[in-house]
Amino acid sequence: MGFLADMFGRKRVFVVTMLSYTIGIIIVAASSTVWSLVPGLMLAQFGVGGEESPSLSLIAEDSPVSKRAKYLTLVANFSNIGSALYRDCSS
Repeated sequence: MGFLADMFGRKRVFVVTMLSYTIGIIIVAASSTVWSLVPGLMLAQFGVGGEESPSLSLIAEDSPVSKRAKYLTLVANFSNIGSALYRDCSS
């Protein structure tokens, strides 16, 4: 996603990944069979994985130098905690 963010712009890639995540979650919530669940999970996981690179780049550029490391660590850890909770809740 970092490559696509550089090519098309961080905001566009971020919006596309968030839309992908939203549509995927709606499909997962509405699914009643495995065949409808799989595309929803694929879209949702694409969105979750795709938003981290553009958001880290944006934070690195826009945050003050004195707090940059703290903000980057928090954002990366937020993504990891979200993944851990998702996996824990789905078990």
